Amino acid sequence: MRFKHPLLWICWLFLLPYQAFSNDAEDLQLQQALDAPLVSPKAAQLRWMSEQYPPYNYTDKLGNARGIAVEMLTALWDKTGAPKQPIEFLPWARSYALLLRKPKTALFSMTYTPSREQLFRFVGPIIATQIVLLAPKSAGLQIANITDIAALQIGVVRDDIGESLLTELGIPEDLLTSSNQADNLIQLLHRGRVDAIAYSYDVAAWNMHQAGIDPGQYESIYTLLQGELGFAFHAQTPDHLIDGLQQALVEIEASGDADRIRQKYLKEGGPVSSGFHPQAYSQESPQESPQESPQEPSNTPP
Repeated sequence: MRFKHPLLWICWLFLLPYQAFSNDAEDLQLQQALDAPLVSPKAAQLRWMSEQYPPYNYTDKLGNARGIAVEMLTALWDKTGAPKQPIEFLPWARSYALLLRKPKTALFSMTYTPSREQLFRFVGPIIATQIVLLAPKSAGLQIANITDIAALQIGVVRDDIGESLLTELGIPEDLLTSSNQADNLIQLLHRGRVDAIAYSYDVAAWNMHQAGIDPGQYESIYTLLQGELGFAFHAQTPDHLIDGLQQALVEIEASGDADRIRQKYLKEGGPVSSGFHPQAYSQESPQESPQESPQEPSNTPP
């Protein structure tokens, strides 16, 4: 480089170190941006709530949180650089009400429905779910229409989505036998006290396996709902937190980690077929399912 005036040459010499420092600073800022966590640790600190719903989320005999959704969440925390946080296991109706009212709350696993997507923000899906009428194969029951359902005595978990779906179909309450939890519901069916139960196929099969009951002796005779489960967040949860977690989910799906988590629990719990195909969730394409009232939250995935 040539300068006609000596003063310009001297100025250029003085500016060289500054220019080099400026380039180094820009390079450092770029690298820091690339190395930064997808979600800031402070922003990711939420009140995480769940319920007993194996194999998706539950506590083991020692009180440790386990399940497909729990391990997925842990993987998301690791991927985004967010700190590991406590998970509260509460009755579904209570946690659902808290999620509606309280910012900085999250609840899982929740089934996607159009009405819920108006109330909450979602990260997912993490796995498919089916709410079915499950009956003994030996009974040979066949359902052609709602009238056939109304001829059965059906077991449900109180305030669960299975009960809600049957109520929406117009099934009278006196044809529903309520239980307070899944293991009791399974025993009602196994002992022949009800003709069928309305529940998640995966969760029913898991509980049968754990109780020493062969799930192969039972069959789905009617599908009430086919949907997907994910993590639900309060409506005011910021975009960067949702986007960061969703991007992390896409990455663990692509790496195969998500599928390994699913297969670990599905194999462990018994011969369960979820029919899940990993995909990135699109807010523009919600799963179709019955509408529900936000004033009457269902109990289990809800």
